[in-house]
Amino acid sequence: MKQVVLMSNNKHKIEEFSHALSEFGIEVLSAKDIGVYDEPVEDGKTFEENALIKARHLAKYTSLPVIADDSGLEIHALDGFPGIYSARFMEGHSYIEKNTAVIEMLKEKEDKSAHFTCVIAFIYNGKELTFRGECPGEIISEIRGTNGFGYDPIFYISSLKKTYAELEEKEKTAISHRGLALIIWKEYLKSINF
Repeated sequence: MKQVVLMSNNKHKIEEFSHALSEFGIEVLSAKDIGVYDEPVEDGKTFEENALIKARHLAKYTSLPVIADDSGLEIHALDGFPGIYSARFMEGHSYIEKNTAVIEMLKEKEDKSAHFTCVIAFIYNGKELTFRGECPGEIISEIRGTNGFGYDPIFYISSLKKTYAELEEKEKTAISHRGLALIIWKEYLKSINF
């Protein structure tokens, strides 16, 4: 069985990647599965740079193909904020507090549009590649839904009339930024007969 190592120990993320790659018969290992417990400093200026920083860090410890991703929420009226700082914004505070703060920041803004971005970095046979997925939506002024995590309860998809946090896992994967990045990456894997 082919194996790839994901620069994450997040159970939810490992399951998502495992499910996506099941059709290829690929086993997804976590960083700790190969004895990697430390994480690099994500000091890149873009999602691509941060995803590659994580993938390169992992590649130092294994000869297996490695994957890493970086993602975040970009709010148009706030010049793309929080962007690459999505996880680090108001560090130490709960996502209820973070979501409440974002709602407050947009209170006086007319434009509530935003998008989630995910970039997957893949290092294989000495090649470094990135795959980007984006999902457009808008920020609503209430917290809705209990599925998902992070900014999902305030990110509204108007075509579905639901927030990310109100979607079932399968529904979300079909339209999400990570789901779309995975589709593009899987097309690449098919093209190289991985």
